[in-house]
Amino acid sequence: MATHYKKYIYLVSYCTKRDIEYLQHIYQKSDVIVGVDQGAQKLMAAGIMPDYIIGDFDSSPKHSDLPDSCCVIELNPKKDMSDLEYAIDYFLGKSSYSDFDIVILNNLQGRIDHILSTLFLVEKAERISLASCKQLVYLVTSSFSNELPINTTVSLIPISDTVEGVYLEGFEYPLEGETLYRCSSRGLSNISKNKTVTVNIKHGELLLIINIKK
Repeated sequence: MATHYKKYIYLVSYCTKRDIEYLQHIYQKSDVIVGVDQGAQKLMAAGIMPDYIIGDFDSSPKHSDLPDSCCVIELNPKKDMSDLEYAIDYFLGKSSYSDFDIVILNNLQGRIDHILSTLFLVEKAERISLASCKQLVYLVTSSFSNELPINTTVSLIPISDTVEGVYLEGFEYPLEGETLYRCSSRGLSNISKNKTVTVNIKHGELLLIINIKK
C-alpha cells in the first residue's frame, strides 16, 4: 500500500536565517514554497528557488532573471490587506491546493501590530499554522493531538471570549472540562509530560503555542 504524506504550502514572510535553516530541514519536494515580499530574498539567498513570489515589493527589490517555474504575483502597494493575507487567501481559493496545509514561516519579531495581525491570520482556517525555529502556533477549535519532546512548554491562548470544556491529557497541569478566558493568563506555560499530548475543547477557539527547544 502506498504511503500518503501530508503536503504543505510554506508562506515565507518575515524570518531570519535560522528560520530558513529550519525550513530546509522540514520541507519536502512535494511542498510548495512561497516567498512573500522580502521572504523571497531570504529564500534565494539560502539557495531555495520559490515556486511563487507574492508581494508589492515596497520593502524589497523586484526580482529579475527568474526561471519560468517561478510564478510572480505583483500586488498594488495601495491595498486593503497585507501581502501575507493576500497569499493566504490566494491559496485558500485554489481548489488544486485544497489538500495542502498552509504554514506561515514568520518569527514574530518587530512591530507589535504586525505580530498581532500575523497571529490572527491563523484564524482564517484550521489548516493554517505558523512556524519558526523557536515556536509553532496552531488554531484549535475542537481537538489537537501531537507527539512532543517531554518537558516542552505549551501555552493555550483563548481568542474567543471563553473556551469551554477544555480537556488536557499528557500535561503537567491537566484540565477536566474547565473554561479558559481571553482576559486571563491561566493557559500560559503548561509542560508536556507524556510523549503524546491531547487538547479537546467543546466550544470556542484558542491558539496553541509550542515552544521549540534549541
